[in-house]
Amino acid sequence: MDLSSAQALSAKAVQELTNDYDAAFDLHIKAAEAYLYLARTLTGSANANAKAACNAAAGRALECAEQIKKVKKDVRPVGADPYSAPEQAYVLEKSAVVNGLRFPAWAESDASSGSEQDVPYW
Repeated sequence: MDLSSAQALSAKAVQELTNDYDAAFDLHIKAAEAYLYLARTLTGSANANAKAACNAAAGRALECAEQIKKVKKDVRPVGADPYSAPEQAYVLEKSAVVNGLRFPAWAESDASSGSEQDVPYW
């Protein structure tokens, strides 16, 4: 998930607001999730402004979703996609502690750079 796709979701949600409240509500929620995922992945002081901007955009998307919810009382709930990157990151984070030991997740480059000879065999 990158910033351009989150912005595209947000723009599509605003356009959909004129046609279908359910679809607009769903898109606003997904845009907020995308912005929050981006804010969580940005680290360091250099990304502080971008992180704040993502959090603010997520707040605006949630505010729009709340407004839709006030206008249309019977908005259908948004289902979570268990295969989305934010959901997978959440599951990995929550399952990283086993028997009191923390096992941090590794980056894709770490997993692909090693070979089977690098792994010790006991």
